[in-house]
Amino acid sequence: HRRKISHKQKSQNFQGIADREEFKEAYKDVEDGFFAIFKQNLNNKQYQRVGSCGLTAVILKNSLHIANAGDCEGVLLSKNEAAMTNLRLNAGEHSAGKIIKEFPGEPDIFICKSACYVKGRLQPTRSLGDYYLKFKEYNFTKLRVFTGPYVSGEPLVTHFPLNDEHKNLVLATDGLWDEMDANKSTLTSAMEGTIWGKGCLTGYPDYTATEFNQMFEELNKIRYRRDIHDDITLVNIRIDDL
Repeated sequence: HRRKISHKQKSQNFQGIADREEFKEAYKDVEDGFFAIFKQNLNNKQYQRVGSCGLTAVILKNSLHIANAGDCEGVLLSKNEAAMTNLRLNAGEHSAGKIIKEFPGEPDIFICKSACYVKGRLQPTRSLGDYYLKFKEYNFTKLRVFTGPYVSGEPLVTHFPLNDEHKNLVLATDGLWDEMDANKSTLTSAMEGTIWGKGCLTGYPDYTATEFNQMFEELNKIRYRRDIHDDITLVNIRIDDL
């Protein structure tokens, strides 16, 4: 989904608070489009619990602007450092405490197993779609108590100053960061002398195979690999090429 912004609009909209409103409008456009398709397919179970996280990066002049709805994450790489550019918005992260306060009479607002889930259903606390947690009339999972919406499609917007030391911006889903989060500093060496995204995506299955004590060839034959590791979507942007 794209929104056309003129050069004049760019210089106006990405200063101060205005850029937050521009991001919010864009995400609302996407949410409205999802919702229209969803309502046309209410009887199709494949649509009843569909949702997506969203992470958007805009680079203007010497500033990076990030809009996040979900638990994707951006990491800004320089020669010797990897810096997180946004908060991951899920049931196990910083937004959880605020949501608990909003629903004091619902002890099941978060149910934690190996990970924590909103109403036992969804990890992200912000998402596009997932209307079964936003509207009581679409409560397909039959929650006994519904006083939602429990998740929001509105992005959290953050800003990051850029300098000549910044080389790459990596945007990736939680499938990657769940494994690499504690070792972001190793990302700086991963991009040297190779295509960073390719190196990362080929190295990750090797790591997973080792973790589960299997050969990579055996892991590759597993039919339901989501039982072993999460899906990964990754975008690597070379800032110095812009």
